[in-house]
This record gives sequence, structure tokens and C-alpha cells, in this order.
Amino acid sequence: MRPPGTRPGDATVLGLVRSAWGWGVSAVEHLGVGSRAQHWKATAGLRPVLFVTHEPLPVAGAEALEDAYAAAADLAFALDVVVSSVPSSAGTWTLPVAGGALSVTPWVVGEALGSPGPPLADRADTEDTVRMLARLHAAHPPRRTPRWVSGVEPDLGAALRARAARPWDSGPLGAPARAAVAAPRGAVAPGPAAPPRRGPPAPARPGGGAPRGPPPGAR
Repeated sequence: MRPPGTRPGDATVLGLVRSAWGWGVSAVEHLGVGSRAQHWKATAGLRPVLFVTHEPLPVAGAEALEDAYAAAADLAFALDVVVSSVPSSAGTWTLPVAGGALSVTPWVVGEALGSPGPPLADRADTEDTVRMLARLHAAHPPRRTPRWVSGVEPDLGAALRARAARPWDSGPLGAPARAAVAAPRGAVAPGPAAPPRRGPPAPARPGGGAPRGPPPGAR
């Protein structure tokens, strides 16, 4: 896994959102949600209008992330469970900043899955999620849908065997950690040598171009 990039400051995010997306944004507020990505609520006056995300680049690079958001925009035309990002004034879905990429989606008012309890805590939540995923997987993959690329180097198995062959004496947990790593090493297989190609072309969208307004649905 790659280490996350440096989190941009609130002032930087506000300036970029104003210049690249507009929407009358007057302030941003960092939100303590997510894991590796960072998120902000962007407001126009007192009204939330955008959900801003800064995330580290994937293994496949910045182009793959841009492709993923473009594919989601295509899917949003057919699926009301997909919320498309908002294209920037340059026509891109992401903006490079602080070792990662910035993107925005319309702010959607709703209730988190499973609220007030944990996600999928009851049968209704589970069945709704299954139906949503079934619709998603039944959709024709957009032309720019990225294919999964392994973040594991092809020589991981050999590297693990070489490291586990030497003593690990850097502290009281060195030897137990070495034993834990060495035990399953036979199950580590080489990863793909090169990134796979992208998915098949999708039918052209009527009218073409990038969507300019918030599509229906929920994130």
C-alpha cells in the first residue's frame, strides 16, 4: 500500500474549489470521516453544496483515478444509486494537489446506511444493498472503467522468503513476527507483470459531454 499524500490545508482546498468548481463556495470544513482519503464540507453561505475529497493516487496512477470518476459519471445516467462527481472548469473530474487528487460531488442530504446502528444491521438494509449491487454489476461497464491492478510486486514471495531466512532480532517481537511471516509464505503467488487493459467500450451516451448538474441518487 502506498503511503497517503500530504493533506492539503483548508485554505488550499477552499481556493482550489473556488477556482476549479465555483458553486458560490464561501467556506470549507474538514470532516472526520473516511480512512485514507480526507473530506470536507463546502458551503455557500450557510448551505452545504459540495462534498470534497482528497485521496492518494492508486497504484495505477492519476489517469486511472480520473477514469474511475469518468466511469461513475456515465453510470449515474443509468443508475439512481450512483452520484457523479462534478467536472471542474477544465473538464476534468480530479485536480492534482499535495501528492493526491481533489474531487467534488454534490452534497446529498440523506441517512447513512444502517443509521443509527451499524451498517447492514438488519435484513432490510442487507436486501437493499444486495439489490443495489446487483443493478450496479448488471450495468454495462463504461468505456473508461479501470481494471484492477495489483499493488503487490511480482517478487513478493521471493522477497518474503529471503527476509524470513535471516534472524529478526530488533526487539522482543522480532522472532514471533518472523515466524508469522514465514509460516504462510508458500501461499504467496506472483502478481501480474503488467497492468491489464481497460474494459470494453460502452455505448455512446445521448448528447455526449460531461454532466453539469447533480444527478439523482445517493452516494
